[in-house]
Formats: sequence, C-alpha cells, structure tokens
Amino acid sequence: MEDQCYEILFTSEIYEKFNDKMATISELKNSYKSIPNESGIYFVIKPKDFKVEIIEKTTAITEYKNKSMLFDKNQLVKKFEKSNKIILYIGKADGKKNTLQKRIRQLIEYSYGKAKNHRGGRALWQIKDNKDLLLIYFENTNARNLEKELLKEYKRRFGELPLANWRI
Repeated sequence: MEDQCYEILFTSEIYEKFNDKMATISELKNSYKSIPNESGIYFVIKPKDFKVEIIEKTTAITEYKNKSMLFDKNQLVKKFEKSNKIILYIGKADGKKNTLQKRIRQLIEYSYGKAKNHRGGRALWQIKDNKDLLLIYFENTNARNLEKELLKEYKRRFGELPLANWRI
C-alpha cells in the first residue's frame, strides 16, 4: 500500500479510491483463489449506505473452550458510536503460513460458523446482514508493523479501536 493512501483509509474516500478492490463477505465465500498467497493487511468496512445494526446473536460460533464468543450488545453499540463508522476491523496476514488468502478464508469460514481459528474480529458477526460487509486487502511485506501503525493511528483519531479490534 502506498503511503499516500494512508490518509484515505480513515475517510469516506476509501470507497472511491479502492472500489475495484472491494468484495462482500458473501462474494468472497467461494472465490478465495483470487486472493494472493502473500502477507498483507485487510480491512472489513461497512458498505457506503449500510446501516450497522448490532444484534445479540452471532452468525459465527457462540462458544469456544466453554467460553462465550458473544460480546455485550450495548458494549458494541457504544464502541461503534465512537468509531469512524467505516472501518470495522483491521487484520493482518504476516507470513508464509498466514497469507492473505488463508487469513481471509479463515475469517469468512468463521463468520459462517465453519471454523474456530479466527476469533479476532468476531464482533463483526454480531452485525445484522454481516455477509454484506465489504472486505479490502493490500499486500505488504511488513504487515505486522503496518497493522499496529494503522490501529494506533485509528485510536489516536477516534479514541477507540475499530469495532472488532480489541488490542494493538
């Protein structure tokens, strides 16, 4: 990702600048092969005219190792209200074993309750009509550091991490 794109990620310009790189969760469900087997970062964002409605249930797994995977609805609503209301999650794929293709496939399979290995971002699946959310990714050889930088910048700007991120 080019440095000049950094600013755009936090504004509604993201829709125009990267429209050709966006796909919905449902569109990607059966087309992982188009995603590169490289390291990089990925974002889950709300579609431009999509109303985010937090629900008490999830489309993903509800329990893991006897622990609930659900967040308190009111906690998520408050967190979303503090956000930029565009970026819902920032994730990384930081190596040969964890490529963009693999991590995005895990995220999407988790969203359908078919996997247990992508609990990061699980608040996404408490959004009504979450399969309409958009995913965008960028190859980057320094994904771990870039993800941290983006999360720090997001928190600096909005006082809170994106809805489905809980730590830097």
